[in-house]
Amino acid sequence: MVSPLLNGNKIDGGGDAATGLTYGFNPQTGAPDPNRKMKEKDIFSAVAQALGLEFQGRQNMSAMVKGA
Repeated sequence: MVSPLLNGNKIDGGGDAATGLTYGFNPQTGAPDPNRKMKEKDIFSAVAQALGLEFQGRQNMSAMVKGA
């Protein structure tokens, strides 16, 4: 995603060289987490947080949001 509201110039998560599959990251620190799969709700939470929108169940995705 590209936005001045999001932290850029980095890759969150990683890839498993053995399987070729990607994996997630800690939403608060951005540290790779091979045991986490990022889902649509995670990305939606990041976009909503960047726009300052609250909703029930929104996750803290401060690793992705600039100034969070």
